[in-house]
Amino acid sequence: MKLETNVANGSYEVKERLLKINQPLVMTMAAWLPNSPAPEVVSLIENASNFFFKDGLLYIEAIADGGTLRFEKMD
Repeated sequence: MKLETNVANGSYEVKERLLKINQPLVMTMAAWLPNSPAPEVVSLIENASNFFFKDGLLYIEAIADGGTLRFEKMD
């Protein structure tokens, strides 16, 4: 899913089976279009039920079968 021209940037730590997203996250919000999925994506991350890594990507699963978000590392 592309969030228009916005970018979210931040770091995380994995300790045992816990994923900690370090604060503050830096996110541009200038170009969110009407009905943008970006606020929903942020909410899904905040209310995640599980995460895993596969093929170098981070996957975050939303609660109540809300779907799975896939993240790739950007250089």
